[in-house]
Amino acid sequence: MLETIIPLSILAIFLFIFLIVNRLRVKVLEQEAVRNAHDRRAVVNFLNRFAHSVSTSDNIDNAIISLARYISDAIHARSLCIQFTDSDTDLLVTKAIIGPFPSFEEFDTSMPLSEEEIKSKSFKIGRGFVGKIAKSEKSVLIATKDDPLLQNLKEGLEINSAMIVPIVVEREIKGVICAVNTVDNRNFVQSDLELLSSVSGHATLARNMIETYNRMGEQQRIHQELEFARTMQASLMPTSSPDDIDGYEVYAHNKPAKEVSGDFYDFIRIDDNRTLLVVGDASGKGVPACMIMTMTRSILRSICSRFMSLEETLIELNDNIFKDTESSKFMTMAVALLDEKNGTIECARAGHTALLLKNRQNVVFSVNPDGPAIGLLPNEMEITFETLSLQFNKGYSLLLFSDGITEALNEMDEEYGNERLLKIWTDLDVNGEEAAQAILNDVEEFTGDMPQFDDQTLMVISSNKEVI
Repeated sequence: MLETIIPLSILAIFLFIFLIVNRLRVKVLEQEAVRNAHDRRAVVNFLNRFAHSVSTSDNIDNAIISLARYISDAIHARSLCIQFTDSDTDLLVTKAIIGPFPSFEEFDTSMPLSEEEIKSKSFKIGRGFVGKIAKSEKSVLIATKDDPLLQNLKEGLEINSAMIVPIVVEREIKGVICAVNTVDNRNFVQSDLELLSSVSGHATLARNMIETYNRMGEQQRIHQELEFARTMQASLMPTSSPDDIDGYEVYAHNKPAKEVSGDFYDFIRIDDNRTLLVVGDASGKGVPACMIMTMTRSILRSICSRFMSLEETLIELNDNIFKDTESSKFMTMAVALLDEKNGTIECARAGHTALLLKNRQNVVFSVNPDGPAIGLLPNEMEITFETLSLQFNKGYSLLLFSDGITEALNEMDEEYGNERLLKIWTDLDVNGEEAAQAILNDVEEFTGDMPQFDDQTLMVISSNKEVI
């Protein structure tokens, strides 16, 4: 009897422990889900508030302080500081402080300074802890208080976790944003850094636009607004093709029809083996389409920081865009998840043009997985995004493009069309940039003197890797 009771008791204890651990795990996952939902909502709220602040404020300092509050809320930061470069002296000057911000070594003290004291001081780019990071133009995540980067700082700063993001516009340092510690006493993680990087440039844009409002006439303001938006959008586009994808070549190009584009492309590194490649096209033209594009890109990058699957990513993105945009606003997308290790490429569409796969014999196949445009239908309608996984061997190429290519018109009001694109894509014996430029040149030759009425974007993905 005793021999039976003891094993049963041990089993009961293990079951009890398992239930407790499982409940704790579920609670952690629920908390993470709530936080992720807050993050996504914060991105959307930030973009909406940003547009409102810029259009209604006539005080630069007040607008920047408001933006600092929005940013700190988006990343759950206890303390946040925004510093801009002074155009005359090239010094970093503090413009906004949220929370009890530590002084760092730039101010030569380990004692916390008041907001007025910090704002009264300035320092050169390249000097001190923050200044050196600003000069490097690379964002830094300090995940814990034991990080080696903190070892040379003076004691008493009480830094448990921090993020420093240089603001770089057209390869020039415009400022830096520092976030220190979180409101919920956790440590910052990589997704927080990506979120902060994604919205940081808007602070400089707000500052420039408000200064413009104060000194220009209405028409000049509109022109300058568009120029700022163009510059901001250009800074969001990848500046170069990814060079860390072993055995594969990727090239993309965007040609806006107006000052700003509703099209975009992006390369999002998921992990050591996978990269998400995206071409998107927002409904409409000009600044409204540009805002949808910016919002979609920011939310997509936030979701990809916890990537599960291609379909789940598109469903979550659709839910956010549908809830936070007008019913007439949506985004079509073509996406390809490249797996370097397995030599595969998984394709999906969201109301977009087909993806064109070419094998080593130059035979082209149209890849048409089903899926609605992002933001067009609610998730409650049980929408799905079909995905197709293909072997992507040496000599294979994949073309992603927006309808600005196939719908380009000539002087006879004829469209360039799918057939012309298929023919030149089939005939091309080059990959990457050469292939993309050949297609764009062919479209330009076809349209002649006709003005471009829609954004044109394409991406060429080529394999140089033999997969066994």
